[in-house]
Amino acid sequence: MVRKEHIKLYTIGIGEKGEFDSALLQQLANDGNGKFFTAANQKELKAVYNEIDTLERSSIKSKQQTYEE
Repeated sequence: MVRKEHIKLYTIGIGEKGEFDSALLQQLANDGNGKFFTAANQKELKAVYNEIDTLERSSIKSKQQTYEE
């Protein structure tokens, strides 16, 4: 489904090896044209988020409207 909808899927195994299903997370990331990461602690998780942020840079456009009565 993610490939059909052109959605990239990044998966993160959090904890020590064996505490998550690496094969499943890897397969989901592959199917979603993304990447599988692991993070055993807060520092590693922050590094994963930073890497994903560099992989998926995009502009955010917003339109603000103010209504007054």
